[in-house]
Amino acid sequence: MKLIMELDDWQDEYQRNEPDVRSEGAAIITQVRESRSAMQIARFLIVGRERGDTPKDILPENKMLLNAGAAHHWMQTIAQRKTKADLGDGKSVEVREYVGTVKEGREAEGEFDAEVNEDVDKPIVYYKDPEAIRRIRTYMARVIPGHIYNRLAILLANGEDVGEAAEELKDKIDEIVDRLSV
Repeated sequence: MKLIMELDDWQDEYQRNEPDVRSEGAAIITQVRESRSAMQIARFLIVGRERGDTPKDILPENKMLLNAGAAHHWMQTIAQRKTKADLGDGKSVEVREYVGTVKEGREAEGEFDAEVNEDVDKPIVYYKDPEAIRRIRTYMARVIPGHIYNRLAILLANGEDVGEAAEELKDKIDEIVDRLSV
């Protein structure tokens, strides 16, 4: 099966904007400086690659891009599904209905894996599954600290008091725990 996509509107946008996509560095620096969205930059890179203005290896091949985009969209759709979990005593809490895999070796990303690992028996599990508990604990212990570290490092690089920011975060966590306490 062959998939044919018309990209004339992307081509027109590319020609109107004349983006600098000669290299990854140029694309990042100039496009971010111009406040372009990730979607717009991606369109520029795709068109630039097809025109020969951009290195071929700047993005995965189109088939992989299509698959990754669809997988990401589907994982976001699944992640948005919520259900009420009964806590007893007539109380309940809204939780994600399903839990995905945790990215391996990407502690600093702070996200669940949008690329389903096909080697895993259950890439997506129901929140009541014991595997969901293991994944959530792994995520909290391995991913969230890296995410926090990166944000605190940015604050520090901008002369902010990271101790104050950490205290604010601790207070927020305490508020959440109080709200969830039965």
